[in-house]
Amino acid sequence: MESVVTKQADSLSVVVSRTLFKAYDIRGDSTILLTPVVMQRIGYAFGRHLMAQGDPQVIIGRDGRLSSPVLCQATIEGLVASGCHVVDIGLVPTPLVNFACDYLGVKNSVMVTASHNPTNDNGLKLTVARLPFCGEALMALFDRVHDTPKNHHLSGRYQTASIHDAYIAFVQQAINRRLPYKVVVDCGHGAASTVTPQVLTALGCQVIPLYCTVDGHFPAHHPNPSEPDNMLALQKSVIQHQADIGFAFDGDGDRLGVVDHAGNIVWPDRVLMVLARALLKRHPHRTVLWDIKSSNLLPDVIRSAGGYPLMCRSGYAPLRQKMIQTGALLAGEMSGHILFSDSPSGIDDATYTACRLLQHYAQQNAKTISWHNVPQQVSTPEIIVTLPHGIAQQWLRQFVDMAQFEGAKLCTIDGLRVDFTDGWGIVRCSNTTPSLVFRFEATEQHALRRIQQAFKRYIVQILPAISVPF
Repeated sequence: MESVVTKQADSLSVVVSRTLFKAYDIRGDSTILLTPVVMQRIGYAFGRHLMAQGDPQVIIGRDGRLSSPVLCQATIEGLVASGCHVVDIGLVPTPLVNFACDYLGVKNSVMVTASHNPTNDNGLKLTVARLPFCGEALMALFDRVHDTPKNHHLSGRYQTASIHDAYIAFVQQAINRRLPYKVVVDCGHGAASTVTPQVLTALGCQVIPLYCTVDGHFPAHHPNPSEPDNMLALQKSVIQHQADIGFAFDGDGDRLGVVDHAGNIVWPDRVLMVLARALLKRHPHRTVLWDIKSSNLLPDVIRSAGGYPLMCRSGYAPLRQKMIQTGALLAGEMSGHILFSDSPSGIDDATYTACRLLQHYAQQNAKTISWHNVPQQVSTPEIIVTLPHGIAQQWLRQFVDMAQFEGAKLCTIDGLRVDFTDGWGIVRCSNTTPSLVFRFEATEQHALRRIQQAFKRYIVQILPAISVPF
């Protein structure tokens, strides 16, 4: 494990581990690696980077994890010590940090969150010039954390701001329509609890709140709508209350899960189909981005609606970057991130996405929210296989080198996706945890099982000790 040992002004050594620095953000166990002192050092290093760019203003927010208040305060101390002008907007979902940048005219941001990671984890999502600060830039930040502050009393400034009311008003204006639906909202005791029920109520929804109080223990279930077990309470509540739809949100409110009126999970790639049809009807001949874990039905849906499908790597950051490069109308991925070109900074905002979905049905004067014309096949959710730290990338390289799938089309832009005539499978490394992510889809159940077994044959050869859950 590579680390950098730094020294504070008080001569205490600080160990900053490289394992904290992921592909697109910073994450780790707040009880071991991501301590307040480490957060202060990272805050200082990021602040010095902003100062070098000539733009010292930065928005900061935090989620509802138990460690977030103290870690946010430590990060603020580092930013202010570097000379930055910090605007603290408090406990908010990640999308409100991005919204605040637009609303307050600030280009840089810090969000203290670990999204859907385990309870003890925490982290940082960073933006510079309203773009994700990730990849090589994030690795360069790690290299700068050893720079010892020469002065802890630079001319930084600190102030607070409240952004919730402005955000609610923005969404109301953007939707510009009453949404007369009964909606169950499961915030999973995460940060979306602070704003999502209020937004939907303001738009005319009859909101049935489920776990809509912030509690960093996450006592009901973990706030990750990609896991079917975490959707069970929402499914039950939708049926019990005879609701039109149910929405689930991850811990920092940027990923959306959906349940239909019958209590069935509607996976994000099917949600993207509905939104693509709706937007392309008004804006034809535009590009729609979909990630490598999503259904192979998506390209035909996008083309038939008059758009141009383009498959991308998974993750908010690559989707956002590709959206800017291509001028895409819409982008989405299987984990529930969906980005609109006409939203503030093209952010992935689960509350805004939920409202746009309801807006589509309301514009059709639909009394019920139907999914019958949205195609689907036999598919799995994302299947997570946790490995020891440092193993996943090595294993994936071996798998790609060894695996042979006769008659299939291979795609290696992000892991390995294997497309057959009757289905497909994928394996890739998670961007946020030491794990492999699998997903499968096929026209029939027997084809799905055949594709899974084809993958499994190589998995057990490389890592015979791991338990394969398919």
